[in-house]
Amino acid sequence: MSRHRFLTIGVSGHRPHRLDIHDKNIQNQVVLELEGLAERYPQHHFIVLSPLAEGADRLVAKLAMRILNASLQVPLPLPYDLYVTDFCDKESVEEFKLLVGKAEFYYEMPMKFGNIRELAMTNRSGSNILRDKQYALVGAYVAQRSDELIALWDGQPDRGIGGPAQVIRWFDSEKIDEEYKYEASYFKAPPRTKAIVIDVSK
Repeated sequence: MSRHRFLTIGVSGHRPHRLDIHDKNIQNQVVLELEGLAERYPQHHFIVLSPLAEGADRLVAKLAMRILNASLQVPLPLPYDLYVTDFCDKESVEEFKLLVGKAEFYYEMPMKFGNIRELAMTNRSGSNILRDKQYALVGAYVAQRSDELIALWDGQPDRGIGGPAQVIRWFDSEKIDEEYKYEASYFKAPPRTKAIVIDVSK
């Protein structure tokens, strides 16, 4: 039997419009935090839990796999084919597919807030509150299932629901809004530390 225990690292953070993923200082801070986790948990096998949205989700996942040899698990807020329509271009979609191909597994969150047609619709401003709620649902799931949370946050209030400020609050308080709480009796909530927050403000 393996002597290793498992430790799940959740990820939250901004997308590229509020995060420069090529900023070496930010990358180095993530690396330092991951190396710190390796030192704190020397007998653990790491799992990185990331929806692989553009920005923080992918940056932390890629570094965790490289530095910690972490397994990747990917909870998707939307059905796969619908989720990829949120990405900015073909290159981003291909990167997502490449990362999913390296994952231990991926799974789709329940469509709690709408059906396929409703989740695919947008209003004149290009937004969809039901879709946003599905993103909040996966953020809540990550907050509930993670032993440690790495969040790349600029310190500013969220511009909607399910952003890093909300996920950090859920993780630190261990109190999930009932609307997004993932009810599951088959797993025990992990003991909590405070979220590891990396300041990405400019």
